Amino acid sequence: MTEVRIKGLVALANRVRRALVGPVSANDVARLQASVARSLQTVEQILAESHARPEDLPSQSRKAYCFLKEIDFDKVPVNGPSAGSATHAGEVRFAGLRRFLESILHRLAKASGDGVDPISDTICRSSRNLEDQIARAGLKPEQLTAETRQIRGWLAFFSDRSNVASYLAAVELARGVFEHAFAATRRHSSPGVIHFRPMQGLARIRGYRNGTRVSMPTPMIYFGRDLFETLAGLLLRREPNRQPILEAMAAEPYQDIQAELEALGGVVELTAGMAHDLALAFDRVNKVYFDGRMDRPHLTWNRTFTRSKFGHYDPVRDTVMVSATLDRVSVPEFVVDFIMYHELLHKKHGIDWRNSRARVHTAAFREQERRFARHEEAETVLNGLAKGINP
Repeated sequence: MTEVRIKGLVALANRVRRALVGPVSANDVARLQASVARSLQTVEQILAESHARPEDLPSQSRKAYCFLKEIDFDKVPVNGPSAGSATHAGEVRFAGLRRFLESILHRLAKASGDGVDPISDTICRSSRNLEDQIARAGLKPEQLTAETRQIRGWLAFFSDRSNVASYLAAVELARGVFEHAFAATRRHSSPGVIHFRPMQGLARIRGYRNGTRVSMPTPMIYFGRDLFETLAGLLLRREPNRQPILEAMAAEPYQDIQAELEALGGVVELTAGMAHDLALAFDRVNKVYFDGRMDRPHLTWNRTFTRSKFGHYDPVRDTVMVSATLDRVSVPEFVVDFIMYHELLHKKHGIDWRNSRARVHTAAFREQERRFARHEEAETVLNGLAKGINP
C-alpha cells in the first residue's frame, strides 16, 4: 500500500514535546491537549478515507503519531508560566541581530589598517547592549534561540581586541590560500570573501557575480596555511581526506575557542524529556560501566523523531544527542541507557584512522558494547522501532 503523507504531523509532535518538557501552565496543557485531540482525529479520518493504518504512514510521521497517542495529559506536571509569554523556552530572539552579524562579517572581510578600531568598537558596544537587554528581561540561556546564543557568544568573544586581531590575520591567510586555489581550479572567481562565523559543518563556499564567499566555523581562526590548503582542496577539488581537518577540530586550540564561544553564548543542556532523563541515564551508565570515572559530556535530546539513528556523539563539542524517538513511556529505560552507553563508548574510544578513513565501530568497540547487561534486548527494541514496531 502507498504511504499516506500528512503534512505538519511531525512538526506538531515536536512542538508539543518541547512545550511539555519545560514549565507549563494548566491553560497551556488544556490548549495542547485540545490541539492534539483535533489533530489525531484528523489523522485517523484521513487514514480511514484512504483505507490505511498508522503503519502506512512514513517513518517520522508514524513515530510522531505514536508519540501523540501515548501522551497522558492528566500526568503532565503543571508548575510554570503560560507558554504564550515572551520568555517561553527557546523562542526569544532579537530583531536585526542576524542582519547585524552579517554586516560585521562583511566589514571584517574588507578591513585593513585604521579601519579595524571602529569595527572593534562597534562589536564591543553591540555586545554590551545585547547583554543589557538580556539582563533587563531576566532571560536565561535556555529561553534564547540557538542562533541568538551563538551570535551572543560570537559578539562577546570578539569584544576582546586580541581576538579581532586573530580573526583578521586568519582572514588574510585564508584569502591568499583560497584565491590561489580559485585560480588553479578555475571554478570560482576572485576576490575571496572570508567569513568566520557561527555555523555547522566544515565550511561553505558560494560564488557571486563579483567574487566568492567562503564561510568557516569561528574556531578555524587558529588554522595555519596547511589546514586552509587542505580545506580548499576539500571544497574545490573534492579531495577525500578529511582527517587533518577533523583532527584539527578535535584538537585543544579549536576546542578552547569553541568552549569559550559556547560559554559566552550560554550553555543549555536539555536532559529532561517527557518520559526519560538523560542525566539520570548517564549517572546509571557511568556508575555501572565506567566506575563513575567518565567525565560527563553535554547531554541533549534532538529536535525530531529519527528513523534508525537513535544517538550521536559529537567529539568536537563533547555532546551526546539522543533521538526524541526514545522519549516515550513505551520505550524501556534500559534502551535509553544502552544508547547512552553506546555513545559514551564513542567518547572513550575516539576515532581510529586507517588509510585516511575514520573507523569508529572497531572490534574493541563492539566487544565492549556487548558487555551491556541487556544488549540483545535493547537491540531488539531498537530494530523494532526502526521498522515501525512499537515496544
